[in-house]
Amino acid sequence: MKTYDYQMGNMKFMDANYADGRLLFFDTLSKEFYSFDMNKEELSHVKLLERDGLDMECPRRIIRDRDDLYIIQASSCVIYHFKCTLLGLVYVEKIIAEEFEGGVKEAFLYVGMLWIIPTSANKKAAVLDIMNNHLKYVSLTNKGKVCGGLFDAVVCDNSYLYISFMEGSNIYRIDMIDESIRVFDTGISEAIGGIAFNKGNVLLRVKGGDVVYSYDLRNNTVRTIAKKETKCEEFGRVRVLNNGTIILCPVYGNDFYYIDDSNKKILPVKVVTSISRDNSSTFTIGTVEHNESLYVFPWSGEKMVKISKHGNCWEAREIPFVMSEENYILCLKDRMISEQIIMEQENMSIREFVKLL
Repeated sequence: MKTYDYQMGNMKFMDANYADGRLLFFDTLSKEFYSFDMNKEELSHVKLLERDGLDMECPRRIIRDRDDLYIIQASSCVIYHFKCTLLGLVYVEKIIAEEFEGGVKEAFLYVGMLWIIPTSANKKAAVLDIMNNHLKYVSLTNKGKVCGGLFDAVVCDNSYLYISFMEGSNIYRIDMIDESIRVFDTGISEAIGGIAFNKGNVLLRVKGGDVVYSYDLRNNTVRTIAKKETKCEEFGRVRVLNNGTIILCPVYGNDFYYIDDSNKKILPVKVVTSISRDNSSTFTIGTVEHNESLYVFPWSGEKMVKISKHGNCWEAREIPFVMSEENYILCLKDRMISEQIIMEQENMSIREFVKLL
């Protein structure tokens, strides 16, 4: 860290929009928008030009379509629509899915249709046509047959949504074009979850176990990808990087793992800096890949965690939220203006400026 950088303290967010090497996110602690340069590892404040009526609390998903930004609330299906401009964000409207029950598990945009997935199969998904703001609701039961109960993980692959459950080893597949549902019986005797895709096959980790499987949807066959020789904490999310590396992220602990293709073993990621977090909350919710590294967003943590390869070893370290002096001054100025505080900052030192806060 350079001497003129300023650490912004802890931040908390489940998701961020990733584009052109930058993250755009809403910090639930400060209730402000920020942009994070992944290459410089530097933070900047994003100005909210219009916020009248905005009551957003905790975004579950942040999805961008050209200049339109859609933020889906975590606790209920409320969609906040913003316009992205060169000067900042403009709050447009709030869309409430009245018939959606409970919290939001996931959300995806496919061909102008924003799919918002509930937490279980006995609740309906909300689908928003972003061209005309038309909402509809889609049943997630397969001709009266409910597969499992609570959803464990939901991933999107082309026009399909794939879902694993908190119990059992079946996989739901939802076609976002014709809204049909198919249930796949993997034949695995243990409960599975942490669904991901790799080379056209579905990766499944065993809950509370030490095995990762690959399931071939076309042939309905299962093979073991890797095993861990000793028991470990429950694996959480499964992430596959563009180079094929498979990272296993924790649920409540701090331990990350990766799969060594050469010997088909699950090996620990070396932690090179301490990882501070709240153990009562789910750790890995949102992630993004950048330059063959995996970034884990801070939900129960205090900072982002970066997992990257150094030589033959995969390492994890915390990434502090740092601003340059210039961005720090702009951030403070924006926040003052938003609170209708008028001041002159020319020829004022940073120490003098901060004293006025």
